[in-house]
Amino acid sequence: MNEDFLNREYLVVGATGMLYDFCKSITSDKLVISCRFESNKNNIDMIGNDVAKIELDYTDECSKNEFLNEIRKYKNLKYAILWIHSYANDFSLELMTTLYKINKDIEILHLFSSSVDSADMEEYARENNIKFTALRLGRVEVGTSWRWMTNSEISLETRKCLDKLEKSAI
Repeated sequence: MNEDFLNREYLVVGATGMLYDFCKSITSDKLVISCRFESNKNNIDMIGNDVAKIELDYTDECSKNEFLNEIRKYKNLKYAILWIHSYANDFSLELMTTLYKINKDIEILHLFSSSVDSADMEEYARENNIKFTALRLGRVEVGTSWRWMTNSEISLETRKCLDKLEKSAI
């Protein structure tokens, strides 16, 4: 891998489903995506040819270790957008620590389902001086009822949050 290829600014974990539209909003040569790549194969190709791809199955110890070793090569990451299921919170914490060791100024935006408590993760970030934003998505109230957000709505809200983080960094 050459230096230009490793000069990425954005890492998106869980990129090809709910965050597909979000990924398309980032210049592909600045993007590293990570997922299992088992589903949504067409979405991956449509994000762009220049996208760096790292396979990750955070239910598999070997896959997690390979991913963490690979991500250490990307020294210029500025933003990490994580959509990691709550059953893998330990991996989220390990990834946050790894990213912080790579770049102490990295901004971590972690998406959570509307039913997940992120307090422990927010406390961990605060105690370790990690720049961390929790974005709660999922449930939308509609009159006296509710519905789940669409993938496009999730991508849009993620983009809005990232835009705010980018503006505050200037």
